[in-house]
Amino acid sequence: MQDDDKVDETSSVVDIAGDMGDEKGKKEKDGKQEEEVPDHPVDEGWAWVILGACSFISFVVIGIAKSYGIFFIEFLRTFKSSVSATTLITTLQTIAYCSASVPILSIYIKRYNTRNLAILGTFGCALSYGLSSLADSISFLYFSQSLLFGAMSACVLGPNLVILGQYFKKRRGFAMGIALSGNALGGFLLPYLFRYLFDEYGLRGALLLTAGLSLHCVAAACLLRPIDFYSKRKTCNPKKDLASENGCPEQKEKLLGDKKFHTFEMDDRANKSTSHPVLPTGDTTTAKAQYRIRSISYSPGHVQAASKPAGSTSVLSLSSFTRYFSTGDIVALSLQDIDVMRMNSEHEEPKDENKKPVQCFSKICQYLTDRQIFNCNIFRNKYFLAFLPAYSLGSLAPAFTHIFVPAYARDIGISDQNVATIASIISLSDFCGRIVVGFLADLPRIRKPYLVVASQTIIGIMMTLSSFFNNFYLLVAFAIIYGLVGGTLFTLFSPILIEMIGIKDFPNGMLVILVMQGIWIGGNASFLGYLRDLTGSYVVTLQFMGASSFTAALFFFTIEIVRILTTTRSKMDAV
Repeated sequence: MQDDDKVDETSSVVDIAGDMGDEKGKKEKDGKQEEEVPDHPVDEGWAWVILGACSFISFVVIGIAKSYGIFFIEFLRTFKSSVSATTLITTLQTIAYCSASVPILSIYIKRYNTRNLAILGTFGCALSYGLSSLADSISFLYFSQSLLFGAMSACVLGPNLVILGQYFKKRRGFAMGIALSGNALGGFLLPYLFRYLFDEYGLRGALLLTAGLSLHCVAAACLLRPIDFYSKRKTCNPKKDLASENGCPEQKEKLLGDKKFHTFEMDDRANKSTSHPVLPTGDTTTAKAQYRIRSISYSPGHVQAASKPAGSTSVLSLSSFTRYFSTGDIVALSLQDIDVMRMNSEHEEPKDENKKPVQCFSKICQYLTDRQIFNCNIFRNKYFLAFLPAYSLGSLAPAFTHIFVPAYARDIGISDQNVATIASIISLSDFCGRIVVGFLADLPRIRKPYLVVASQTIIGIMMTLSSFFNNFYLLVAFAIIYGLVGGTLFTLFSPILIEMIGIKDFPNGMLVILVMQGIWIGGNASFLGYLRDLTGSYVVTLQFMGASSFTAALFFFTIEIVRILTTTRSKMDAV
């Protein structure tokens, strides 16, 4: 009879905890629904101010970079350097950009908001052009134009994409297209301005005025209001739970195999009941402390402890088990957990010395993930791993076309004014193409990878046939066709990546992509210049870029085919 009374008492506790667990589940469900509605405006209100500020920064900072083909020609004339030595500026700039992006996107963007980073970056970009006006050799530009500008631009470009992803959801593709089309518009208008400045004030005067133009971006960066501005402070009443350190009732969830424990920290003064058969009486020391009521919910596919594999790990430890002997809730302890703990202690896996490097790497990844420095779980996404080389290969031609096409035009005897016209047409077509691509990407019936595959294929064809574009009018046609598709990859990579790994891990994914892109672009920049010095023409350089685009198109096409086959097989298995 005494044993039956204990069973009844235990059942009573479990029933009470179960009811409270149901209430908690409802609260959790309501909480999730509340979390789905962010505090900051999404697709409305200040989000459009954010879009305008990001577009203006892209117009100036990246627009100047897209006009680098004009600067490239002037650097060759002023410093009398080789093409490979001048191209080294771009190589070091890419390395500095990707290296600075590592701590910015993994650490600083979480500790410092995007507005502070953007202010620092825009001011640093202006400083780099101001210092470049004092250069007396190409070596000084390796510091000012390469290292300084590359590091400071990393404070602007990456965080801008992150804040756009936070303020836009349904219209994210369109917003990315508008923001990134700002650099295309800058690349269309600024070459004429720089050509005029070079003719009127020379290289040094033009660089100094460019620094003044870049300072206007500091004002735009001040408009990038972080989402923490809208965060509502959650207040709680400390009287509800004096035992909690922060005055708020704690709700904890612990997983044990397939079982889910709901733990509630409560104050006995609020729930004291001397008539309850299980709860301790008021004259005991445990009655003055907090007690726990636990509910155990089993999943439909619960496996008994005896059938679990020998190598399974239990979340219970000896320390967590022995603490029940000094508390009043020992009746809430599951005897099955004791079996699981005993089985795990009996079947401990022997230590393997060969697994030390793997375990060390796993501990490093676990440390980075727990400290929220870098989420290493994104490497478990096979589509993300395949996306890395595809994006790196596809970004080579868009990264250097605005540099080598104007230089190629100058090589075949086209005047400086017409060279500036060709550079502007490329950027104008790029501006129009990015807006159209951003609009098409938001249509439900169009897959974004298909747009990327088509654009990379067209780029590969245009670069391969570059030797046939040997006069001004043919180069204008080249500029129009290439410009319409050249920015597709840069426009869509953010929405594709967000769909792939989620907005929360977007900075981590972007960090990895920038590192891979930096290795590929930085490693090939000087090589592309060397091909020009070796052959005496930019044709081979452009054809190499076309081959890289063809390979990227093949990668993206294969990824999409694998995704379709995997989805189809999953549906068939479900049926």
